[in-house]
Amino acid sequence: MTIDFHTHVFPDEIAAQVVATLESKTKEKVDPSGDGTTRQLLQQMDEAGIDQAVLCPIATKPEQFESILKFSLKILKGERGENEQSRLIPFASVHPRHPESFKQLDQIAASGIRGIKLHPYYQEFTLRDKRVIELLRCCRDLNLTILCHCGQDIGFPPSDRCTPRLVAEIYQQVEGIRFIAAHMGGWRMWDEVMQHLVGRAIYMDTAVLAGDLQNPTVQELLHTHPAEYLLLASDWPWCPLQKAVEMVRKCNRSEKEQKLILGGNAQRLMRC
Repeated sequence: MTIDFHTHVFPDEIAAQVVATLESKTKEKVDPSGDGTTRQLLQQMDEAGIDQAVLCPIATKPEQFESILKFSLKILKGERGENEQSRLIPFASVHPRHPESFKQLDQIAASGIRGIKLHPYYQEFTLRDKRVIELLRCCRDLNLTILCHCGQDIGFPPSDRCTPRLVAEIYQQVEGIRFIAAHMGGWRMWDEVMQHLVGRAIYMDTAVLAGDLQNPTVQELLHTHPAEYLLLASDWPWCPLQKAVEMVRKCNRSEKEQKLILGGNAQRLMRC
């Protein structure tokens, strides 16, 4: 079983507009490999040999919670078809500034959705904020997995909102948390990832841009972090699915370790 733990899709009627807007925000430094629809994601999953994908929506505004949850539940309940239901694993998202975000987490957990996506840049928080720490504790208690953007972001000026050092502190402050530090623990903060995260029982996903795939430090991270704590990820449509899979298949890991990264770890997390 091969599972991509970090993809993005949007409702069909706005997908093209959203992808174009996000591409513009990066000053066109990233060339999307898809149109952001579930149809094309599933098509490219077939081509790349990916069985399932986790969908990671982001509530960029507090009022977006309901629409995101509604879209995710349609997939979860099969209202958008059996193929989407069987192959796509929808997460939800809460905005830390929403006054009822804790109740929203209760609602997500009760719905059967297994996790949430957070993004410190688009949601304007840092991993040291007291309210965010409490939200993470709530996720732990509700058995929800958190996938969080970590490191820099190509669409924003450099910031310390979600550094690898802060990720390490999160694991100390919230014992038992299932927190996945996206983008190899901290996009383009690779040296700090090596210093604070590598070798520890801290989940990272392998999502990097195509231009980062051959970065020597990224390769070292992929080869040295415990295989039990790495998850295949593409950040589709921002990196081609096939390239994300090839990066793992070509890394200096045993067949058993590669199977864990490509899907075994994701299956374990989704069973928890």
